[in-house]
Amino acid sequence: SRGLGDVYKRQPLYTKYLDQGKRQDNHNPEGHARRRLENHINGKLGSLLSLMKELGLVHPIAVGNSKNYELSKRGHIVLADHTEVIE
Repeated sequence: SRGLGDVYKRQPLYTKYLDQGKRQDNHNPEGHARRRLENHINGKLGSLLSLMKELGLVHPIAVGNSKNYELSKRGHIVLADHTEVIE
């Protein structure tokens, strides 16, 4: 028999978080789902940027209180090597 984990593998994360909010009797399950999905996406993006920094593909540049990223020379080379023109 399959567990609940198998059901969630085929289900969008938003739906998973919405169901979670309903099970927890959250007063606003949609808001719960949006917050959880936003946190999930931000975590994944942060991990991806960290990995790209580690590989030398981007480097951070500070703009005021926020941190932006710029392609490094190596990043430009990798992008050019793996970009395909579709006509």
